Amino acid sequence: MARMSTDPHLAGLEAAGLLAPPDGPSPLTARFFTLLVDAEARYGPRDRSWEFGGISYRAGGGPATMVSRGGQKFVFICLTQDAIGDEVIQTWQLAHEVVHLLSPSEREETTVFEEGLASYNQFLHSSGGYTGENLFSRAPLDYQYAFETVRPLIEAHPNGVLRMRAECIALSPLNPGLICRHFPSAKDRVAHQLCQRFYESTTSSS
Repeated sequence: MARMSTDPHLAGLEAAGLLAPPDGPSPLTARFFTLLVDAEARYGPRDRSWEFGGISYRAGGGPATMVSRGGQKFVFICLTQDAIGDEVIQTWQLAHEVVHLLSPSEREETTVFEEGLASYNQFLHSSGGYTGENLFSRAPLDYQYAFETVRPLIEAHPNGVLRMRAECIALSPLNPGLICRHFPSAKDRVAHQLCQRFYESTTSSS
């Protein structure tokens, strides 16, 4: 029987079948682990009442973070099939999804702020064909808006998310007062927009 890691991150990955001791993690798992650790350092620890269930690929739709039903708190990441074997696409998609992994919700509803933060994290880890301001030129307008609204707040208040999540761990839902408290440069109108549900916001294309 393989010995489980004493590191809680690695132990969780081993339990999810993402590591194969004693050979160590696959390149995909190592990439995921690096991005998750970085996200927790930047934005605060993930909600560990949710157990990570692994990474899979799917043929239809875009990448997504999905949760189990029926009271069992498992969360999974799905990547698109074109990410198989492609380090650049894997990093691009994982950099977004690890932010959603920080505070999953059974309602699977995200705020404009959360999607903007996830998109900003993609921006930080962009490479290859996904570089610079061209990142979101091909993205739906709702993601462009979320990214462009959140980015200046994060850059003006680099520890804002850490402080905000120390007070309230969830990224969805949020209230405008919480955003204004930790991002003083945010105007009230912007704070209210960032607290809207992403797929119901006025800028959403879907």
